[in-house]
Amino acid sequence: NVSTPQVADSGFPGTVTAKDQYNNTVTTDSSTVITMTNTGSALFYTSSSYATTTDNYTLASGETAIYMKDTVSETITFSAVDANTKVGTSQSVTIQPEGTDHYVLTDVASITAGGEALYTVTREDKNENLVTAGDEDVTLTSNSTGTYEFRASSGGPSTTYVTITDGNSSENFYYYEESAGSWTITVSRGGVTPDTDLLVVNPDVVDSYTIIADTPQTAGTGFSGTLEGYDQYSNLVTNDSSTVVTMSNTGSADFYTDGGYGTTTDNYTLSSGVAVIYVQDDVAETITLSAVDANTKVGTSANIVIDPAGIDYYTVLADTPQTAGVGFQGTVEAYDVYDNLATNDSSTVITMTNTGAAAFYTDGGYGTATDNYTLSSGIAVIYVRDNTAETITISAVDANTKVGTTDNIVIEPAAIDHYVVDADTPQTAGTGFSGTVTAEDQYNNTVTTDSSTVITMTNTGSADFYTDGGYGTTTDNYTLSSGVAVIYVQDD
Repeated sequence: NVSTPQVADSGFPGTVTAKDQYNNTVTTDSSTVITMTNTGSALFYTSSSYATTTDNYTLASGETAIYMKDTVSETITFSAVDANTKVGTSQSVTIQPEGTDHYVLTDVASITAGGEALYTVTREDKNENLVTAGDEDVTLTSNSTGTYEFRASSGGPSTTYVTITDGNSSENFYYYEESAGSWTITVSRGGVTPDTDLLVVNPDVVDSYTIIADTPQTAGTGFSGTLEGYDQYSNLVTNDSSTVVTMSNTGSADFYTDGGYGTTTDNYTLSSGVAVIYVQDDVAETITLSAVDANTKVGTSANIVIDPAGIDYYTVLADTPQTAGVGFQGTVEAYDVYDNLATNDSSTVITMTNTGAAAFYTDGGYGTATDNYTLSSGIAVIYVRDNTAETITISAVDANTKVGTTDNIVIEPAAIDHYVVDADTPQTAGTGFSGTVTAEDQYNNTVTTDSSTVITMTNTGSADFYTDGGYGTTTDNYTLSSGVAVIYVQDD
């Protein structure tokens, strides 16, 4: 005789009574030994202390107390048998679980960012028996640092708990996560041992690219950058080592296979979501780098400034012709080996020379002479004046012996200031002779640019002037030719 129900892991007593064929208790028997069995996992004990197990009990006046404990939630029967194979069996006894001791959470290996993991939380007593009695709210938490939600149904609203209802030992829920990583999912309740699952969230497919490169860079010097593929949730796509991206730029840069910068390429393959790119641009400019893949997913860098390399040579510019005695400006421009203006140089001092008699000045007042100028953004304005009518070149040189020279600059005479009249002496009366009239500017340069001025001749005696060496036609007027007129004279 055993009462029902009982509670798992709690000891309970029962009795075995020996009956004769007429259903009388055999009170005269205090020696028969009976052996106990059961259809479940129960154990039998010698006493109510439930310390020492036994399967055998001895009748006392036809009856014995038995002591049982079952850690498994189940329905069982108990049976007694003696040496004479006399038997007896109890009614069915329900072993109910204890209260919830701990939770068991299913193991979900991994999901993709933006997807859901289906979980089942199960309540068990301390002996791992399913607990079905009562409603029980289970708190759901995650240590994710990104965007996530628990949902009672797929695609449903966010929740922070699920309820295991009376009559059920488990409940399902969904976990939505956007951030790639390994996150711990925990089911808990006060007084109950929680359970966890380490969920791996893999990145989704590439949605965009980020291109990173330092700025500024130097023309003609290769530099590396990184190309990173991200999914729509801003996760680096570390699970992609196959996508090929094609690079382009808004300037004149070339892409290379490696840091040797020997072999050009426009294509790179991601490795764990990242590709190292190698770039060289010989042009001083501001550019952006762009990437695109076969799925038209794109990305563009911030502006990258390509600075000129070091100065390789100078270009010296000045208009020609110029006028003697009149100051004029020119420019000295510094260029690197790739013909980029050295706009990043505002410190180099250059020294000026020329092949003639010109002088250099500090400014357009032409009052203070100098041979030295300092670049400003790669350019120096020079101030020049030459009082001599001549053809010259102007040259610049710096401390590193980088040089530059102008084309020829013609210095033309200034306006006529005076004339020089030359004729040999002595001459013979009645015999014609020639002489020259030379027009000179205020700096005594022959005014070779004048072939139009008419001069009128006079003399202090009785001489006559003639048109030519035939001395047949007199004249007092001559026209300059390149600043000079030949005169013909006869004095009788």
